[in-house]
Amino acid sequence: MGQRSSGKKLSDIAQELGVSISTVSRAISGTGRTSEKTRSKVRRFIGEDFSPNKIASALAKGKTFNICALFPDDSGSFEYPFFQKCLMGIIQEASLFQYDVIVSDSRHLSNLLSSNKADGYIVTRAVDDDPAIMILKESGVPFVLIGSSADPSVVQVDADNEGSAYKLGMMIKEKGCHSSMLLLGPMNYMVNRSRKAGVQRALDCVTAEGIESLDDVQSALNKAKGMGCDMIICGDDNICLQLFSVLRKTEGYMPEVATLYDNEILPVLGHVVSCRLSPDARQLGVIAAKHLLAEE
Repeated sequence: MGQRSSGKKLSDIAQELGVSISTVSRAISGTGRTSEKTRSKVRRFIGEDFSPNKIASALAKGKTFNICALFPDDSGSFEYPFFQKCLMGIIQEASLFQYDVIVSDSRHLSNLLSSNKADGYIVTRAVDDDPAIMILKESGVPFVLIGSSADPSVVQVDADNEGSAYKLGMMIKEKGCHSSMLLLGPMNYMVNRSRKAGVQRALDCVTAEGIESLDDVQSALNKAKGMGCDMIICGDDNICLQLFSVLRKTEGYMPEVATLYDNEILPVLGHVVSCRLSPDARQLGVIAAKHLLAEE
């Protein structure tokens, strides 16, 4: 998908009328939610300035000029800084191609496809045997995955999770810590398996997997205290923030903390051994949108 052909384009109409390109497209095609006032305004403009063949060209074979950022259907996932920053990057890049971005989660994917809501999709997190990826492949609609997939036919962009985790592990090893515990989210996410592999390439450590709540962090911390761990390693920003929240209420145990991070506020929270992921979440959003929208 690329920018539209030369001559007067939907973007020209949108700019002159002070509306979005997707609004112009919906007004011309009669699809989607557009007020009668807006449809009349657009059609009057077209009637004055466009011939039928130019209208057909501008519609670009039924394109919506929307792309969809598809988030996990986990409750509250959009509250995580990673997904917010991904979305900012997607919007930044999409605007350069004069595309709008709609946001949904994978539970609504089939409805989005059947109603032709978007010209392409960005899946923001990969899980094993992800049904969203299978549905998108069957539909033939272009899509890009932020994350890693074992399927080589999927266009995918990702940070160097294993390499960054290995680097963090080596930093911890150089500090001479004797016993470490690695806290990770659910292991059906490839990103968590990659980070586990990277840390364990550098040092031996106990892992606590499936961390999703403060209760999970508290349980892991109790286990680490009982084992005498002098270092807690966090697999991501959210777990690290949860850990600090629990540690503030914990008496008699204050291990050192290390984390992989994308959120720039984490290093100022305390004496944290940290390694920043690259590309960061916003850059991943930009790269994914560029792959989706750049001219072939």
